[in-house]
Amino acid sequence: MSDASGYARIEHPYAFLVKNGFIPQTATNMANSRVGHVKPKQIERLCLLLNCTPNDLFDWRPDKDSVVPDTHALHSITRTQKAKAVADLRQTRIIRDELPSKLTFT
Repeated sequence: MSDASGYARIEHPYAFLVKNGFIPQTATNMANSRVGHVKPKQIERLCLLLNCTPNDLFDWRPDKDSVVPDTHALHSITRTQKAKAVADLRQTRIIRDELPSKLTFT
């Protein structure tokens, strides 16, 4: 299902994440945009599920004391709008309902 912005929406993000191997606490944090850190395997899992790249998942903001040239590559992942929650991450891409059974994560 899509909302007015054209984003494909995951109706029940917590259930979607737990169904796809995320532990309940991680699923709660991701579903509520309260993620402090993400493991590389979790990034990979999200990208496989959401048919995206890691850059689609992140919003970079320089520290207040940082001096970063306007041409630096990190600016490519600076969003002009507030980052979306997991429920709103993908724009017009097919979201996998679940990972193929042959893929396993530890």
